[in-house]
Amino acid sequence: MITASPAERDALAEAVVVANTSASLLNWLQRNSTVQRLSEESEDSLLDELHRVIRPNRRTDVELGWAYSLLVAIGVRRRARCELFGSLPIDSALLQWASAIWNKLERSASPTRRVVLTGNVDNPVTKIHHDSGASPTVLNQYGKPARIN
Repeated sequence: MITASPAERDALAEAVVVANTSASLLNWLQRNSTVQRLSEESEDSLLDELHRVIRPNRRTDVELGWAYSLLVAIGVRRRARCELFGSLPIDSALLQWASAIWNKLERSASPTRRVVLTGNVDNPVTKIHHDSGASPTVLNQYGKPARIN
């Protein structure tokens, strides 16, 4: 089970209360050591805990801080592993800033990965894999589209 100390949860709650925009909350949470620690947990565990904490109709500031920290930890985890973000893993109506935070996390993720293929040293080729799932783009040594046979 994923846990945080009362002091950690109080700090997360304070961030929610003090933040005046989703961007300011995200910025603070991404740098928070509790969120960094949470991002090392399994995504299934994070999602289970997130779904557990957002169920009640009446949530305290502590529960909101915990929920947002879990959401950001999932995004930080995916970004660190260069995984696709996909859709928001919860109903956006359950957390006011969830969609905005998720979109900002997704936009801050690296959109491409490059791998140099070494078939012929005189004619190096770069293959760019798009996270969107589109076909890879292949460029020759001059940055022009190329074909690989």
